[in-house]
Amino acid sequence: MRYEFRTVAGIFWITERKSDPDGAVLGIDQITLGSYETAAAAAADVAAQKTGWERWDTLLEVSGPKDLSEWEAIEEPDSG
Repeated sequence: MRYEFRTVAGIFWITERKSDPDGAVLGIDQITLGSYETAAAAAADVAAQKTGWERWDTLLEVSGPKDLSEWEAIEEPDSG
């Protein structure tokens, strides 16, 4: 499953990797920001502005998603 959230700074995305101990990867546009145990944990860092991406983390007025339920869920085709 992939999740996206569009902001003025770019499009944040979270991709779940169920077969990996780090169950989710967070990024914005073409930049990978980090790995997380869950997609919800990645979404929480976006909400808290603790992504490691300075352009987002230092914005003063942010109207980002409160949690993963506010992200757009995108089904990905099976790769195998």
